[in-house]
Amino acid sequence: MATRAAILIGVGKTGGLPVLLGAADDAAKMRDWLASEGFQTTLITDTKDGVPATGVVKAEEIATSIRALTDLGTLEQLVVYFSGHGYNNFDTEIWLLSNAPAQDNEAINLFACVEQAKDCGIPNVVFISDACRSNPVDPAARRVRGQSVFPNVVTGMRRRGKADSFLATIPNAAAYEVAETIDNITKRAGIFTAELIAAHDKPVSDDAEDALVGNININGKPTRVVLSAKLGPYLEDRVPIAIQEKTNQRQQPECNITSGLQSFIGGARFKPEPRSLGDILERQLRNTFNFNRLDADAPPIDFDSDAFRKQARTKRPDFKPTLRDVAAASLRQEPLSPSAISVAQTSGYTAARNLIVDSGTIDWRFESMTGILLSGATVASVYSHNFRHELKHQEGEMFDEVVLWSQSDRPGSVLLEFDSGKATVVVGIPEFIANVTVVDGRTANVSYTPSSNSRRWDGIGRNTLVRLQGVRSEVAAAVKFGALKLHGDEALDFADRIREFKASDPALGLYAAYAYSDADRPDQINSIRNIMRYELNFDLFDIALLAGEPTAGVPIFPFCPMLMRGWSLLLTKNVSLPRAVEQASRHIYPALWTTFDPEGVAILKTAFEAGELQ
Repeated sequence: MATRAAILIGVGKTGGLPVLLGAADDAAKMRDWLASEGFQTTLITDTKDGVPATGVVKAEEIATSIRALTDLGTLEQLVVYFSGHGYNNFDTEIWLLSNAPAQDNEAINLFACVEQAKDCGIPNVVFISDACRSNPVDPAARRVRGQSVFPNVVTGMRRRGKADSFLATIPNAAAYEVAETIDNITKRAGIFTAELIAAHDKPVSDDAEDALVGNININGKPTRVVLSAKLGPYLEDRVPIAIQEKTNQRQQPECNITSGLQSFIGGARFKPEPRSLGDILERQLRNTFNFNRLDADAPPIDFDSDAFRKQARTKRPDFKPTLRDVAAASLRQEPLSPSAISVAQTSGYTAARNLIVDSGTIDWRFESMTGILLSGATVASVYSHNFRHELKHQEGEMFDEVVLWSQSDRPGSVLLEFDSGKATVVVGIPEFIANVTVVDGRTANVSYTPSSNSRRWDGIGRNTLVRLQGVRSEVAAAVKFGALKLHGDEALDFADRIREFKASDPALGLYAAYAYSDADRPDQINSIRNIMRYELNFDLFDIALLAGEPTAGVPIFPFCPMLMRGWSLLLTKNVSLPRAVEQASRHIYPALWTTFDPEGVAILKTAFEAGELQ
């Protein structure tokens, strides 16, 4: 009986979107390849009677197929592959099936699937997606939240599994089909799928053995395989080059591997090149020289650094840092090389970071010691059950000030409406000033600073707050560009670096909790939850959601996720929201932090006025 299985999904036609001519073919190629690797395979495409894009793929069919496999109880690995149209909604990838987006439940929410896959009883579930992750413009399309196609089960005493993902592109970007000629017949094919299979069959580099291969003991026999931990970085480096070789487009994959150093999907089908000692020494010298000569003015290379190890994976003389490299180095507060500075500037990363720095005045005091500063928009109205407010706006000033007064000295949810009619929800925290930054009508950042006339200010010091502002500006910029999807030790290192500031800025504690979630470290999420609860006397909604079951008697604020990503997590945690909030969730605007459109704002206003929201 097979211990590995794969579900291969190809959907070429979705709603009124352009037909993808290669989607079903790519799924079939993956089926053939994985079957040759010993996988039990199930192909689900919209090819009917041999004609692509004429059939219908439904979520129920996929869910039923996955449930049949999880019920076996014998699988060690499951691969779920999708080729088709995708959206980036609620800060996660949404796979669109045949009847989407008109039927929003006929779509698959990747984040929800990843979370439930960890509890399905299979040690390693691998998600491979060759789909766009673009932000939809149409309001109806923005409502598509999708569903999980994994069973809603709890493993009990079983150890949680690991979920890996190989995604064709970063958030807010497209994945492309290119022309592929086989036996004099030209067809369309996804560049990401082609490079993933080629990495196992015929990698582009003579040094691919070093970049990809590991020796695994299988049934007592050493076997050469392409390790997932090496395949992810290889594709992140290779696909941008491959797409430039065929088109003038740009495509940067995002691969998140948490299953460890011994996991793999397929074997290494290429034979290693015979090497003499001279060849080995020459190759090492050439690669070292090529790496060092890229930036003559850069600081000396630390051969034990993450940057050098990344270069060593591919041995490419034309290696250039990605936006993820820039974000990681910036968060480590390392100096950037000229090429990294160029990437940061041309991508808009530097501008996004500076926007947060410029808007984050660190020495504010309100008479009430509690309030909100809004930059990038004007406050139209404020709704809160717990606070009465005083609005201060002076023409020409950078900020609108919202002074919050509370008789109970308790936190509370605050609906902050902008002059555009959109709004965000934050939690008013006694003795803290929330700094809300709006860009193009979207909530780009929320941070907190103790009021300088409060007891929380004592002992912090200006130097700490200056460092705090630098860290949160880097974090906000990295998250905006999808460069903070860190995993494994990388996520742990990041979370450890920013958690020291959680008492000074609870929003950083929230970011750290999400990073620990990426690293699958529930113990650290609970640690942050307990420490912040001690400091604040309540739970932030997102952190309580990540931690799991709410604790009796501990209040939770605000009444919904603050970060957009949390809305997808609701699907896996069986969390029910107030009826008005559930209705308003159908009217969320794409943003990093939850932003409701005017229709959603109207629903929440009515609920506040009726006393339904705290």
